[in-house]
Amino acid sequence: MTAKRKRPAKKPASTAKAVKPQASKTLAKMSPLLRKYFEVLKTQVPSEDLSQLSLAQQQEIAAQMMTAAMTRKSGKVAIKAVPDSAGDGQTALVIINDDMPFIIDSLTSEVVRRGYQIDLLLHPILNVTRDKAAMSDIATRIVAAGMHAESHVYVRFDHQLPQAETDALVAGIAEVMEDVRLATSDWRGMLAQIHRILNDEGADNRATPADRLEARAFLTYLHENNFTFLGYRAYKFVEKTDRIVSKAVADSSLGILKKAGKIYFDDDN
Repeated sequence: MTAKRKRPAKKPASTAKAVKPQASKTLAKMSPLLRKYFEVLKTQVPSEDLSQLSLAQQQEIAAQMMTAAMTRKSGKVAIKAVPDSAGDGQTALVIINDDMPFIIDSLTSEVVRRGYQIDLLLHPILNVTRDKAAMSDIATRIVAAGMHAESHVYVRFDHQLPQAETDALVAGIAEVMEDVRLATSDWRGMLAQIHRILNDEGADNRATPADRLEARAFLTYLHENNFTFLGYRAYKFVEKTDRIVSKAVADSSLGILKKAGKIYFDDDN
């Protein structure tokens, strides 16, 4: 990462949504689920990342991640500020989400946008069973009906963030993760809209043949996995006395344009 800022003087540790630290445990003293979580985590994290951590730190991080993951609701992201396992006062976050594309790219982009540097990032993808919203089993691959893939992220920054900055960062990441969920869940729907437009002979009946050909070529190019669709919305264009105005079509929004307040290109707003 290239974004860097002067490291501030150390301040009291943030208490925002902090998960209480758990004492490091030997494998023998871990609960069966935590022991399994730890073993699965080790298979999903590169050895060069784990080599930066002592065994006690690895177990502590596993306990923090599992605690944050235990009661996460499907379809929602859980973000927790956790104590630094090394005890150096660095800010760390655990982010638990349904697995989907663009999670890490979007997370790191938000961190860089705010001027922070990541010191350590762990990203195991686990298959999880939940019983009445509580996590009850884990595996590296789907081994039973009802399991689904989850993205479990541990990110530690290179210094301690003040509480206000931690709170703002948690809120920012939560918003970004919601955008990722909206964009990925509606991806097929957005492709379907492009396909529909390409096959609607009457959609561009006021355009010249050359314009129609160019528009179809461009949409075909986009449709063939050459573009990442984030949002879609249909508009109607109405001729008035002195101008043409646009109006969003009700209930047509997909992806991030489903979010309240995201009204673009609407002349009435």
